[in-house]
Amino acid sequence: MELVDKIRLFFDKGSDSGSIHGAPNSGEDILQIEEALSIRVNQLYKDIISHFGSCYLGIEIHSLHPEKLLGNTNVVELTKWFREKISSYCELPEYKDFLAISIDGSGNYILIKDDSNQLFMYNHESNEIEHFHDYGQDLNELDRLILDYISEAGD
Repeated sequence: MELVDKIRLFFDKGSDSGSIHGAPNSGEDILQIEEALSIRVNQLYKDIISHFGSCYLGIEIHSLHPEKLLGNTNVVELTKWFREKISSYCELPEYKDFLAISIDGSGNYILIKDDSNQLFMYNHESNEIEHFHDYGQDLNELDRLILDYISEAGD
């Protein structure tokens, strides 16, 4: 079963753990994200937002259209804020390769690149981009993090 099908089944069950998702993003919406940020959108991220919009799958995943239960922020705003913040602290030319899909409760941006499902985190205290590790677990890839979340939440 494909990951998108597993996510759909998870949301269809209406898990007690909070099955939050918004309106799907169209191809035009995804193109708008890519053009606004001059970036190619990661395929897994594109699949998720084109089916489920902004959603919660172990982490908040923001799309072009905010989901009110996740706040009023969209992925374009998040990424622009991340770029503004990091460019004022350091000279990392590769920061423009990242899409900020989420922000944790501590002000750290959760990032993904277009060519990998690996997650990164911009640590606002050290002003460094680090590999993402979810509370000590080795869930540093978006697909693995989602599968872990939906399997635990579905139990």
